[in-house]
Amino acid sequence: MSCKYYYFRIATVVLLLSTSLPASDRRPFPYRLNLKTDAVLAATLAGVAIPGHFMRQAQPQPDAGDILSLQKDKVNRIDRIALDRYDKSAIGLSNLPRDLSCYSPFILAIPLTLQEQWTSTLTLTVMYLEAIQINKSLTSCVKSLTRRPRPYMYGSQLTLDEKLDRGRGGFRSFYSGHSSDAFCSAVFFATLFGKMYPQSRLKPFAWGVSLTMATATGILRISGGKHFPTDVIAGACMGSLIGYLVPRLHERKITQSVRVAPIYQNGYGLILIADI
Repeated sequence: MSCKYYYFRIATVVLLLSTSLPASDRRPFPYRLNLKTDAVLAATLAGVAIPGHFMRQAQPQPDAGDILSLQKDKVNRIDRIALDRYDKSAIGLSNLPRDLSCYSPFILAIPLTLQEQWTSTLTLTVMYLEAIQINKSLTSCVKSLTRRPRPYMYGSQLTLDEKLDRGRGGFRSFYSGHSSDAFCSAVFFATLFGKMYPQSRLKPFAWGVSLTMATATGILRISGGKHFPTDVIAGACMGSLIGYLVPRLHERKITQSVRVAPIYQNGYGLILIADI
């Protein structure tokens, strides 16, 4: 499948799903941008993105000695399930659920745009860009620091020359960028869906489908020999944390006040009224 048609199909899925969302009841958008919060997040992004770029460039190219010295018995028992695997089909297929997860927040942005809620659309877009870029930059930093060999570097499915051709990429296994991206986007989407449509019966469905796609991404990365289980677990945890925290930091504060009002119903009385 060509790249052009691949992304066209994903965009079509996103558009169709967005049209199935319930109409907005024009309640205030539950998130807003905040100069202090966004300045801190921007500084965080710069603090991991800039060093991450130079750290990746400084990561040494592996040589034959680095590869030949790898020993399977040094891999922990949990991760040995990923050894002796290299499946191009699984590796390629893992891009699909990852990309669907990464496009999912735009399902929420399209109805806002169609309703001309430009401020809400901007807020959602900025929040998602902050989350996904912080996640990607942090992932790159950790990969450069750990330099963990990928599972296929231990096996015989690839020749030594083929392993050398992988360059630095063959030693960037921890933690899984596909998994962290997928879980960051999935948790971000499901969290916002629940806040934007609090009465919707689709909330469990949104969480279930989102996390299923993210989990499928991780499983396929292990099946393809690109990652160990602990790579995927760590990526899932970090991505989920970022996907939750960024919206949480932007939540609109809800103020409540209680007042007393008189009523007359079979006699006089008082009623407490909560203003939200």
